Amino acid sequence: MTMKQAPEIHVAIVGGGIVGLITAIGLLKRNVSVKIYEQARAFREIGAGVAFTANAMTCMEYLDPAIVEAVNAVATTNGEDTEKPNDYLRFHDGYHWDPNDPENTDDALLDLLHTGLKGFQGCNRAHLLDELVKLVPKHAVEFKKRLVGCHERGTDGRVQLRFEDGSTAEADMGKSTNLNRTHIYL
Repeated sequence: MTMKQAPEIHVAIVGGGIVGLITAIGLLKRNVSVKIYEQARAFREIGAGVAFTANAMTCMEYLDPAIVEAVNAVATTNGEDTEKPNDYLRFHDGYHWDPNDPENTDDALLDLLHTGLKGFQGCNRAHLLDELVKLVPKHAVEFKKRLVGCHERGTDGRVQLRFEDGSTAEADMGKSTNLNRTHIYL
């Protein structure tokens, strides 16, 4: 008895930012064929920083433990004590003034929100992108590919992507992180 192999699925990811790279890494870990189409000439990230909650770190761990290693390579934890990082967000009464006791400036602790062992882990976006790029093989990326349109093609359900340079590509599925919007093509 011969077992049929499932057909290979090819996924197109439009946008090589942090989300596009993390998506690609997770799919590649599962041996899914992926191609990232990035409009820039090289990977680059703008913006100051990004922070991840314990839940986000857990999700990234499920996608591929190497993603968490990349975050840890560039992230800093909350608090001054690196041996015992803050694991709670602390909400203080930021305004405490009693006219009858002007010397008392204690802030009342209103609430604690558990954030996991290391709390929010923050890092510079560009530094994180540099670490994530190391996890994506060169053959899985095409630069200078600005998406101008896409449509589902015929009866086979494949997606055809059209780029500004006149080229096209096809995929079974696609994810676009263009213009701060996410589109999933199925």
